[in-house]
Amino acid sequence: MTAFLSRTWPRRVIALLVLCLLQGMQPATVSVAAPSVVLSQSEQEWLAEHPDIVLAPQVGLYPFEFFDDNGSYRGVAADYIALLEQRLGVQFKIRHIADPAQWQAAVKAGDIDIVAAARPASPPVKGMRVTAPHIVFPGVIVAEQEYPDLASLAGEKVAVVDGQQWGPLIAGRHPQIQVVPVPDTLAALEAINEGTISALISDVATVSYYIHREGMTDIRIVGSVEQNLELGIATRKDWPELNRIMEKALADISKAEHEKISRQWIHLKVPSLILGKTFWLQLSSALATVLLAFLGFILWNRSLRRQVAQRTQILNQELQWRTAAEQELQEAHQRLIQSHEKLKETQLRLIRAAKMESVGSLAAGIAHEVKNPLTQIRLGLDYVRGEFTQNRTGQDVVQDMESAVRRADSVINSLLDFSRESELFKSKCSLNKVIEDSLHLVRHELAQNGIQVVQELQAPLPKLQLDENKMHQVFINLFLNAAQAMSGKGTLRIVTFQRDLPGGNHLVAEVHDSGPGINKGTMGKVFDPFYTTKPVGKGTGLGLYVTKNILDLHDAEIELSNRNDGGLSVRILFPT
Repeated sequence: MTAFLSRTWPRRVIALLVLCLLQGMQPATVSVAAPSVVLSQSEQEWLAEHPDIVLAPQVGLYPFEFFDDNGSYRGVAADYIALLEQRLGVQFKIRHIADPAQWQAAVKAGDIDIVAAARPASPPVKGMRVTAPHIVFPGVIVAEQEYPDLASLAGEKVAVVDGQQWGPLIAGRHPQIQVVPVPDTLAALEAINEGTISALISDVATVSYYIHREGMTDIRIVGSVEQNLELGIATRKDWPELNRIMEKALADISKAEHEKISRQWIHLKVPSLILGKTFWLQLSSALATVLLAFLGFILWNRSLRRQVAQRTQILNQELQWRTAAEQELQEAHQRLIQSHEKLKETQLRLIRAAKMESVGSLAAGIAHEVKNPLTQIRLGLDYVRGEFTQNRTGQDVVQDMESAVRRADSVINSLLDFSRESELFKSKCSLNKVIEDSLHLVRHELAQNGIQVVQELQAPLPKLQLDENKMHQVFINLFLNAAQAMSGKGTLRIVTFQRDLPGGNHLVAEVHDSGPGINKGTMGKVFDPFYTTKPVGKGTGLGLYVTKNILDLHDAEIELSNRNDGGLSVRILFPT
């Protein structure tokens, strides 16, 4: 039997047959949980602008699409449409056109937006856009006798349904076969029963559906042909966006979902040797011989096997109890270790949070107490500057004092940013424009340090919901850190692009410098508050801490890494 199947049936038919026999008929409703299809902004807007997309099933295209007695849309294509509706979060408008001529006229007139089971070259969908085939079933030979392939049907009368692809296939490759056109599959199966034709060429889904529905016990699939039935989804030619959306949604359907739909609609009857009289005669003879030879041995051995089985059962139960007890003990020990680790981690977080709250309160108090005197000093320096118009030394001293006041004011502002709760004022912004504006604000600082700026900003990029002022603060901080790391010379390279990452679609901004990079021992500490590698008076250690807080509020991620050719790379990921 196995040799017969491997010789005459395609691999896919055998796989579908085995799945049907092992699992039986499944419910017709397909419900598969899957992630949503990732659509571009323009595709989402197009779907929102077209809420009523009309789908009209072809008349009586069993088992691919039809209306049952309750008026429900059923079939292989209907199951795929249900999956697409889940993926896209839409609901197509199903229109029932009972007359085939009216259906074709509606397609030509553009009143039908989607045809769910369409061959690219078949009218009237010839003028529509058709996706890659998602419904694929092998062609088969159906008969009461054995015909493993088309060559074995030479000289026989073979039925093909009008308008299907099998007639041209036979005429082009096997002209010795007598092709008999029939109006539908049921008529061909009845003709095989009556003996007026030898076989029918069709696809496995259609013939298995009718054989199962009509209860034809003598007709079965006996062979295969060298061609498959392939159906895609046809969409209106003037709606290319819909075609692209369908292609994406179909590509998201898994292999398991395809196989599940196939199993629901294919009901195969296995040609088996056990139905033959010769098989039963040979089997009876062999069984009689075996029974006579082993009857005495079986009777003698039965009592011994019963005793061994009882003892084995007792031992197995004891082993299971001991194994279960050991497993429970190991699991309890593991849970205890995990609970202990979680408790330690929680305790450390609470201690850290309490410390940070105290430091924040202290920083805010110090900042407010120091900021007012600094303001008075700055006003006094403005007044004193006029007294030294003729004294160069006095002007230099005043300038040094103003520089010290500005540095102290910068530290106070950093402490205030650290201590207070952040509040975002988001609006739709261009990431590239934010970067360009930030570069403009620090252009003099970069020029004075001899920094060469290289911009590689991909355009166009979709806009993001950002707090523009705080994002300026993020990039200005990164640019100034890079300039200080390069010690007065080097190249600052800024790159933006869009990319699909494991977490979804993201906009990516990268800042690369040609400095010395960061020591591996300090890489994990750079986002800690008040941690800095700069000399005393050159930094507060709050810049990257505030930067990470701003990015966390935007649900963005920041990553730091040393490049192989030298320098530091900072990558920021903005989810779209």
